Amino acid sequence: MTNYVDINCDLGEGMTTDAQVIPLITSANVACGWHAGSPEIMRQTVKLAKEYGIRVGAHPGFDDKENFGRTEVIMSAADIEEMTRLQVKALADICAEEGVKLQHVKPHGALYNMASKDIGMAKAICRGIIAVDPSLYMLAPDSSCLAGAAREMGLPVACEVFADRAYEEDGSLVSRKKPGAVITDADIAIERTLKMVCEGSVICASGKEIKLNADSVCIHGDNPSAIEFAGKIRSALEAEGVIIEDFSSFAERRTSIDESIQDIVLRHSARGMDILRKELGENCFEAAAEALLEGLGPVLVLTGFDVGGAAETDGPPGAYAVCKALRAEGIEPVIVAPDICRGFFEETGFMVEYVSVADERPRYEGIIDIYRPSALLSIECLGRNRKGTYLNFRNKDISSITAKLDNLFDLARARGIVTVGIGDGGNEIGMGQMLPVIEEKLGIAACDVPSDILLVATTSNWGAYGLAAAMGHPVRWSDVKAFTEHIVSAGAIDGVSKLPRPTVDGFPVETDRSIVLSLDLKG
Repeated sequence: MTNYVDINCDLGEGMTTDAQVIPLITSANVACGWHAGSPEIMRQTVKLAKEYGIRVGAHPGFDDKENFGRTEVIMSAADIEEMTRLQVKALADICAEEGVKLQHVKPHGALYNMASKDIGMAKAICRGIIAVDPSLYMLAPDSSCLAGAAREMGLPVACEVFADRAYEEDGSLVSRKKPGAVITDADIAIERTLKMVCEGSVICASGKEIKLNADSVCIHGDNPSAIEFAGKIRSALEAEGVIIEDFSSFAERRTSIDESIQDIVLRHSARGMDILRKELGENCFEAAAEALLEGLGPVLVLTGFDVGGAAETDGPPGAYAVCKALRAEGIEPVIVAPDICRGFFEETGFMVEYVSVADERPRYEGIIDIYRPSALLSIECLGRNRKGTYLNFRNKDISSITAKLDNLFDLARARGIVTVGIGDGGNEIGMGQMLPVIEEKLGIAACDVPSDILLVATTSNWGAYGLAAAMGHPVRWSDVKAFTEHIVSAGAIDGVSKLPRPTVDGFPVETDRSIVLSLDLKG
């Protein structure tokens, strides 16, 4: 059974349903203006994909809008190569301008069908792609000439199957000129898709069963039932335990299996946390996981950072992920967060204690006395420096708006309760363990509150996701995405951009997703 699969759809072809389909898919094939679309539509579609964190691919076709690129055109190999290059380059340029990484190429219509059976055409298309970016994936049927040429020429390949098309015995698609070529019944499409994804086979138009590989399921955007198909097929796959994610993540996960958790969570490091990693050693995440799981009592999970009257999106999603991992191991978590996080955790099922800026030491003593925790974990919580003030990363004193969660660490350490801190900048609770190093090598007024075990990451959320993975419970991207969107709707903002968006520390959603998927080391 395939554990993971991508859902792709052809978009930017002038259909009115694109905005409704795109939240249901993971990869979009964007028409490049020749068989359909225009530069304006291409840009609109890229922006829409970026908004929803959907990977973008180029969908080049013949220059034949009159027939929607579905009529065969005889061209020289050189002309096919140049036609492909121009279309892929046009979309790649738009993607670059919009801050989106082009992921793949999927030829359209007659070009796709012809090149699937003609190795010369297939190689010409590959040469056009390589001229733009040799790292782009070829999205094509596994047994096709397109896939074969791509592999021979060094392009990565993702194997595509079709939810709404009938198959011939050689693995090609039944011509649209023949009856039954396009499947319009959603139930039939679902049944066939489950068989292709979960069993690796399909029943052909002749009645014969053939084998195929399914990295990605295509739903045609010009199918009148595209929205219904996409929603029902996705739900049916998820009901069978199939994880829906873009196909480039499959390869990313395979390569990440040789990386340590620390390597993954410190990707894109720009605040010096990679420097601290050398001082902390190689087994911090494993040690933290063991420390949290070996106790008999609950674990207090602290989170919440005020960025001007609102909580930032870094911290709470990580706390949610770790709490799920703890509960899966039979340990009850208790979230402790400032009032600015109200509305974030009420529907999670976890116990929550909210504290205010005005709360003093007796309030925190009461929390310790009530729950008698076996461990404390802080995720992106501001701590005091040597002078007793609370400085944000811009060196601004925000003591007056910061709840003093570090009181809990002081009390825990005084009572011999194990403490773990996660941070990404040097001013978070737990960084006191590395205070001299941070002051010397990073030159900032670091937090003076130590922890027994310190974890560092590019964003604290990533550190928390790494900790969950070390516990044996990697987080699912769908959970992270849904929870982050939830807290934004409840008032959270990106701590860097200060905008109410489901991004973290200014990183795009696709980067956040890449880290989550890479941490699923079992994948």
